[in-house]
Order: sequence, then structure tokens, then C-alpha cells
Amino acid sequence: MHRKVYWRIIAALVVVAAALWLGYALGRSGAAKSSASKEEDKSSEGRVTAKVTTALARQGKIEKLVTAFGTVMATPEDVRTISVPFEARVRRVLVAPGQQVAQQTNLVRVEPSPDASLQLQDARTTHAAAVKDFEQVRQRLEMKLATKSDLFAAQQALQLAESKLHNLEERGIENKTLQAGLDGLVSKIDVQEGQIVPAGGALIEVVPTSRIQVRLGVEAANAGAIEAGQSVRLMAVQMDGAPVEGQVRMVTHRVNPASRLVDVYVSLPDKTPLLLETYVRGQIVVGVKEALVVPQAAVMPEDDKHKLFTVRDGKAVEHEVQTGLANDEDIELLESDIHPGEAVVTQGNYELASGMAVEVEAEAKAETPSTSEPSTQPEATSAPRSGSRP
Repeated sequence: MHRKVYWRIIAALVVVAAALWLGYALGRSGAAKSSASKEEDKSSEGRVTAKVTTALARQGKIEKLVTAFGTVMATPEDVRTISVPFEARVRRVLVAPGQQVAQQTNLVRVEPSPDASLQLQDARTTHAAAVKDFEQVRQRLEMKLATKSDLFAAQQALQLAESKLHNLEERGIENKTLQAGLDGLVSKIDVQEGQIVPAGGALIEVVPTSRIQVRLGVEAANAGAIEAGQSVRLMAVQMDGAPVEGQVRMVTHRVNPASRLVDVYVSLPDKTPLLLETYVRGQIVVGVKEALVVPQAAVMPEDDKHKLFTVRDGKAVEHEVQTGLANDEDIELLESDIHPGEAVVTQGNYELASGMAVEVEAEAKAETPSTSEPSTQPEATSAPRSGSRP
């Protein structure tokens, strides 16, 4: 009995020893695999290749711009106001604001107001009575029943009645259909059907098609750089279409009390596609500069400096640069070791580190700089720009 217990104890000890040895062996194997995996990951990390897109730095022209916003409007001195010289009632408005009209286009129908008709009738009645009274006094004078003073007074009354009647008849107090009188646009309609308009009151305003302009609001600090004759690129805000080339016509020398900006008036070419009252953005070209230019996306701000990456021998090379004029597409490099024709990274540059292996997915081809279409630089704007660099 004691021998059976003894062998059972021996067997149990053997089983425990075997279990301990098996656990130890498995633990060492797992640690070795983990260590090998870490070494493999480190080795793999050293071989990471970043995929980037590049473009070429170029020597070319970049424009110095002042950007401002404004509205398409009629030139005030060329607006023709349609009116009548008597108090009238509007019978029918025949056009709409912004409508193109020709010289013979009917704009509005009017008729004399009740008061204007009454004035004309009273003048005719008064004139007829004055004529009859003058004849009676003249006859009485011949019969020695009146004096020359009586005749003179009757003559004065007749002349006054004739003058008043002539004045009212000259105004043409009658039903009228008014025409444009020129080829242009209806810039404003000041009345509604049935409205009573005083003599000389504005009914409709028409502006010649060739006399439409843009009024831009410019910050006072930038107004000094703007002169008559400078080129302006105009684009309707939130509307598709090619830019319209205008020209600075006049720079005012006061701050508009409503906008707190300096008004700059820009003339437009004939048959402009811009519509009246359209809100536009204008870029005024105040200077052109020859410079080393790279795409805006290549330059990354970092604290108080700027940097970019080039690709040399399949690796990323970091450069600290100083920038000058800039726009939404290009930026000027002032002092750097970048040369024209050198590839700079434009996409994927924010994930790069100096010396990292790179693979160029797309590379821009060299382009000959065009002097007729230089890069542009918005030096200052009268409204905040949306968006920012990541």
C-alpha cells in the first residue's frame, strides 16, 4: 500500500516537471519570435519610400496686385433720365431693369394727372376771358367810356394769360409714350403703374451699353499705388466665366463714408458679359517683377520661416527659403539654393523628412515662361481671403 502511494507521488512530480519544462520552452520561443519581428519592423521602417509629386522651379514674371471687391454700375454722368415736364400718372411700364433697349424702344406710357389737366383747362379759360375783356375795354375806349389805363391793365392781363397758356402747352400736357432715345440698358425704374409723378420727376434711367463701369473699394493704404490706365482683371463673384480685362479710369481722393474704402472706377470693354449690379472681384496690376517662381503648394510655413523639399538621387532634401510675392498658384523665392529647372515637391511634402527615400509619381514638364501671362500676386485685399495652408 505504501509502495503504491510512493509511485503515485513520483509520477505526479514527473508530470509537474514536464509541464514546467514545456512552459519554459514555449516562452523562449515566443520571445525569440517577438524580437525577430521587432528587428524586421525596424529594418522595414528604414526602407520606407514616400510617394510625391514634383514641379519645376522657373525664372519668370510675377505680378504685384491689389485685390478689391465692388459692383458693376452705370457711369453717373452718362445716365439718361426719362421724365416729363408736367405732373403725370404712370399708365404702363413697358420694360424691366437690366433690359437692353434701342433708340425707338417704348419705355413707359403716361397721362396728365388730374391737377395737370385742370391747370391746362384753367389756363385756356383764363386766356379766353382775357382776350374777351381786352376787346371790350378797347371798344369802350373808342367810345370814350374807358381810359388808357383801363386798356393797359386789360392788355397786361391778356399777356399774362397768354404766357401761362403757352408755357403749359409747351410742356405737352397730353397722353405720351416715352422712348429710350439711345441704344443701352435700363439701369433703373423709379416708378410703378398708377403712380403720380411730379413734373420733372425721374421715371426710368437708361445708360449707354458702352458706358458701364465697375466701382471697386480699395484699402486706403493701397490707393497710392493705383493710377489711371492700370490693367484690372475682373471676375464675377460666385459665377463661372473668363476674367474681363478692364482699365482704371479714376481713383478718388477720399474715403467713402459708407464702406470706409477708397473708390476706384474701372472702365469695361464694349459688350462686356458682366451684368449691372453684379458683385465682382478685381485684381489691379500695380507692378511686374522678374523672379524665381515655384508653385505655392511647394512652400510650407514652419514657425517664423518657410521650407520646401527637392528630390536629389531619390531622396528628399530640405531647404529653408525666404519668400516674396505670392498668389493662389505661385510664390517668389527671394534667397535660397534652389535653381531654375530644379524639381520641388508639391504633393506629399508635409509627410517628408530630410533624407527620406522618395518615389516621384508625377513630374511636371519644363515650361517656357510667358511674358504675356505672368504669375500674379495679390498684395492686399479689401476683403478677407478664405482658406489657409494646412
